[in-house]
Amino acid sequence: MKKKLLAELVMGLFVLGMAVTVNAGPITITNDLESVGSEDTVVNSLVFDSNVQVNIITSDSSDPVIGLYGNGASTPHFSSPSGSTNIINTPANPANVSGNYFLGVTSHFAPAQPIEFYFSTEISSFGLTTIDLLETSFNPNDSMYMNFTAYDLNNNVVDIMSLTGAQGNSGIDIDWLVISNSQNISRATLEGNVGSGTGFGIDDFVVTYDPAPTPVPEPASVLLLGTSIIGLAGIRIKRKKK
Repeated sequence: MKKKLLAELVMGLFVLGMAVTVNAGPITITNDLESVGSEDTVVNSLVFDSNVQVNIITSDSSDPVIGLYGNGASTPHFSSPSGSTNIINTPANPANVSGNYFLGVTSHFAPAQPIEFYFSTEISSFGLTTIDLLETSFNPNDSMYMNFTAYDLNNNVVDIMSLTGAQGNSGIDIDWLVISNSQNISRATLEGNVGSGTGFGIDDFVVTYDPAPTPVPEPASVLLLGTSIIGLAGIRIKRKKK
């Protein structure tokens, strides 16, 4: 009998503990490429943490590689529409990007896109920063556009961010973000019309996801259940004493 009462008390305390348990909720992680590798390192995937990794695929199968901003680059990044390779990628606003490195491909954007991002687990938001896309130097008219699109596992569009027309001068940085009301983004694409081609960079990849998305029990109901169990155990103890 004592063991049974003790078990009921322990169960009651456990349920009460559940009532005050707080789900840590979604976390946001940024990969700024600074620890991925040195210049010219091939990067086909990025790791955010032990749960989230993204694989990066270009339409022309060109490998994404690490580039170094500015004139310190030992390898020019990246080719221009004319095919020359003397293009240096320098952000117009260096403070708007993190560190010294960006991600690009050895071809210009036109053949590389759509660039696809596949996630190892479903996430609730994905963001990145582009440099030199939608700049006025290339085909500066309203036919220019860029779409950043998120999809679920069934290839349904979850969210899309679109910009039309030239957005600024050479080196312009644009922050892109797609968001889901639930954690169901499985892949994303970056594609559009930027004229005959342009050098470009991608930096500051950001994901948000919930590592433990299971809902926490509603506190008031759990509290009531826990106190009820403890109360019943107390009544039994009183009866036994009588």
